[in-house]
Amino acid sequence: MSVDEIGVSLVISRAIFADLELSDPGAYEVVDFGPGGRTWNRRVVVGSYQHGAKSVGEVLAPGLLTAIIRVYGTTWAEVRTRAQALMDALSQHAYTITATIDGVVDVYNCDAGDVTLVGSDSWQKHLLMSKQQEYQITIPYDPTGA
Repeated sequence: MSVDEIGVSLVISRAIFADLELSDPGAYEVVDFGPGGRTWNRRVVVGSYQHGAKSVGEVLAPGLLTAIIRVYGTTWAEVRTRAQALMDALSQHAYTITATIDGVVDVYNCDAGDVTLVGSDSWQKHLLMSKQQEYQITIPYDPTGA
């Protein structure tokens, strides 16, 4: 790794298979990653004779991890097999994602995640020809880390 690069590693835990490493050269690459923002679900009361509203309680909404993962293969069949492994890993009802960025480790307790093709709902010819495809993933996680 050169001085102008930063190490990013994402690992999805899997119950019956080995963990899925999304920073595996030649198989997966993390193009973009972030834990999203922090949002509160608020219960408020609004009075007829006061301005605004008064909060009577708040709880954190689920967090949303987002990432773009590039899937590689030596054949299109291998790309599709690896993409299916990614989708299967994200279809679990409970799992962890461990993110390591420049040596700092964060662990997220996740629910089933969504997967879409980057750019549109169709295959991109230039990616097909180069035996790769990019997927955007969106994953709800427990904002308290519990």
